[in-house]
Amino acid sequence: MPLTCNLYREDEVVSALQYSILKGRLKESIFWAHEMIHSNMSGELLQTLFWLWMNFFGSAHLSWYTWFHEITANLESVEENDIYLLVVSLGRATVNKRNDSTVFALLLVGLSRVPTDRVGFVVLPPNLRALGVSKTFAIAVKQGKLELAWSLWPNDAWFILKELAKEHSDIVDRLSKEDKSCMWKSEWIWPVRALALTIVGSLSRPVLKEKEEMIAELVDCTQDWAGPMRSARAYSIPDDCLHWFTKRGNMPTTKSTEHELKGGLEQALNGSQFWDDFDRTSSDARENFFDTYFTSDIPDEWSSIDRMKSHGYGVIPPGKNGDIMRSQTFARWFQQIPSKGFWNGIELAITYLTQIPCCESDLSSLINTAYEDLDISKRIEGLDIRPVKRMMLPPST
Repeated sequence: MPLTCNLYREDEVVSALQYSILKGRLKESIFWAHEMIHSNMSGELLQTLFWLWMNFFGSAHLSWYTWFHEITANLESVEENDIYLLVVSLGRATVNKRNDSTVFALLLVGLSRVPTDRVGFVVLPPNLRALGVSKTFAIAVKQGKLELAWSLWPNDAWFILKELAKEHSDIVDRLSKEDKSCMWKSEWIWPVRALALTIVGSLSRPVLKEKEEMIAELVDCTQDWAGPMRSARAYSIPDDCLHWFTKRGNMPTTKSTEHELKGGLEQALNGSQFWDDFDRTSSDARENFFDTYFTSDIPDEWSSIDRMKSHGYGVIPPGKNGDIMRSQTFARWFQQIPSKGFWNGIELAITYLTQIPCCESDLSSLINTAYEDLDISKRIEGLDIRPVKRMMLPPST
């Protein structure tokens, strides 16, 4: 696995950043963002933040989306401090309980069960009254029945959502064109759709706010990590962030990655977005490289505690303990994030995740593949999508 500028594994830094934000650890979040920026991973950092916002903040923090596009309008001129502001804004939303796992829950629950809800009778905007089968989708969105609407996603869904979006129509329109952005990843098609649905179907419509200011005590905190490599490694990779999201997270507890810093360093540097910039093709170049960058901070000479900040044993225990560990890991990641769009959503999502065999694919790619294989038209064949009138019971005597 390629290493960052301070010899953390790249995938573990990405996971540590996400985990720290979802736990509201603001300074630690900035540290991992700082590590990515100075390891030539700024593009991946911005994509990571966007994915995190879509799945775990979304309609609860719409202001962030506006700030994100303002900051990334010209990638050549993105300021480092602006990226830190995006990071801290998400972490602060966690602290203030302005996060929402509805999109993440919709994506996973949509794969694991067929909804049993029914729509009622509502008045739709004039442009939507002549709809055919898609009318049930429009009614479900208007009634806030997100799980049902998600299972019915029609070909004209974007048109319907824009008609129903009201004051957030500009955001929904931008989301519908997000695949034209240079930051786009092909596997984001489903979370973007779920996010637009959540924004339109949400009962609460947050007002957009002015861009937040950096928290005073975090201003210039990156200067704390400006020293030599060993002292710049201020935080350890959280064990809880490893499983599923990293290579080491799929390794047994009997195997370690420490060999990368003890004898295998040169091989581990290959493929790195930072270290590949430096010539090591000849004997003279290699000697000059190590004389320049590893004069007093040779990992072989570090203590085990120093090496364990970035490397160590896998996390999969033997036997049934592995299943228990998996369930506990997903609970630590996601259980405290409310699913505001439908009841018990995140608990259902965690249950589904726990049942999926561990694989090398990242989570967004896994979800995308599952939806590509899902035939929605066949799935809803058994659904009764006719509107039902609410029956008023007579008062009891």
